[in-house]
Amino acid sequence: WLTETTDLLARGELMHSKYLIQILVNDLVNTAVKFAAGGPVILPALLCLRDALASMKCKPWSPDERYRLAALNVVTGRIASTGKVFDCSAGMEPLLTNTRARISTEGLAPIESLQFVVTHLLHYVCRRRETAPLTEPPALHTLVLIEEAQTLLQKNGENIAYYQELLLRARALGVGFVFVCQDISRIDPIILAACSNLFIFGQASADDKQTCQKVLDLSPRETSLLGELPVGEAFIRFIGHPSFPWAFHARIPDVRLT
Repeated sequence: WLTETTDLLARGELMHSKYLIQILVNDLVNTAVKFAAGGPVILPALLCLRDALASMKCKPWSPDERYRLAALNVVTGRIASTGKVFDCSAGMEPLLTNTRARISTEGLAPIESLQFVVTHLLHYVCRRRETAPLTEPPALHTLVLIEEAQTLLQKNGENIAYYQELLLRARALGVGFVFVCQDISRIDPIILAACSNLFIFGQASADDKQTCQKVLDLSPRETSLLGELPVGEAFIRFIGHPSFPWAFHARIPDVRLT
């Protein structure tokens, strides 16, 4: 993964400075591993690489100095041009304040690489919240939306225990999750049990219908309707709602699904 990320980062204008990039990225990752002390490692970001390039000492007028200045110029330009939308395939940004973070799958063909980045991003969000003052009840501070969740939260998945722990701690930290999936039967049952608000649109497969029947507590007639729901209609259940915890059918206006 580290080799893929370094190669991706050093394409184009940074190609001539690739060996400097490799040295600095390896040093940053080794430092992060030591800081983690055996726990999940928070990856270095483009901001970390920029600071490392700025503080690196090279002999004046040497080729290394020219490569360092060229790389610093390119990395600084990338940070300035991306604004507040960060591409995690080039490194995870350490500042997730009042902004949005986009996880890009570009350059991350293996699903293991995507899992690695998402897992570390979520770890960072929760660890950052643990250092902030908490309120009771906890206010929503960060909302994490994961599309195609069935590929990350499937039964017996490599990181499934980690996601289970995050869900148990997230509410107290003010971190919310939205999982968008197509094959609900592939998601681990423990993850489904931790979800409190469910919006189930039309389902085609028997396994998905059976899973929906269990999590929504649907009648046989309601279960059969899952295969006939038009676009924009869904069964909704707010588990734990004090006055209406049962599933109900709803039409959501102006919904466009592809």
